[in-house]
Amino acid sequence: FYDPTRKYICMLDDNILGYPNWKEIFEELIATGKYFQYKQGMDERILTEEKCEMLSKVKYKGDFIFAFDNIDDKPIIEKKLKLLKKYIKKQCMFYVFCGFDRAEKWDQDFWRQDIVDIFERIKILMKYGCIPYIMRFNRYEESPYRGMYITLARWCNQPSMFKKKSFREFVNMVENKGAPLKYATEFEEKHPDIARLYYDMKFEDLNMYTKLNIN
Repeated sequence: FYDPTRKYICMLDDNILGYPNWKEIFEELIATGKYFQYKQGMDERILTEEKCEMLSKVKYKGDFIFAFDNIDDKPIIEKKLKLLKKYIKKQCMFYVFCGFDRAEKWDQDFWRQDIVDIFERIKILMKYGCIPYIMRFNRYEESPYRGMYITLARWCNQPSMFKKKSFREFVNMVENKGAPLKYATEFEEKHPDIARLYYDMKFEDLNMYTKLNIN
């Protein structure tokens, strides 16, 4: 419902870029002269040059929000991130869905691999200067690494912290030297190879767009 007295427009459409008449909708929004935002996120995998150019011109409130729910989408996500960064200087946030097994194999190997997949998606998003937002499927409660899901969410879902601290630095902060440090340490003891790959990566080091001074 459009209320002209409101300062900006918020919409809950979960796939506006997949709608055949997406362009007309954006043109209507632009015509209002108001800032707007799609809270449910947009499908980054179907971005085109035309869609990116349109997004670069609109009065958008806050971060552009997309999703990186499946590590199998890595090739198309990276391809579209390169396209997106060609047009968009605004910060982008990606929902990172985790704890959900599409094959219904809730075993030890799944839970280990799911943590790896979370870290790998975070690494990719860091590279392109994007912020991950961890979203946990409720069955993460059954995981032997339940604490890691909670701690990863606490780290990523605080953008100001995420941009400054590696995962290892985050859990070693004075206020986190309790459960978060315990969870991270226990996981590292069981899987030192995974910790070696991901615990020390930092947004400011991997973000190639910051280094190039174009984001």
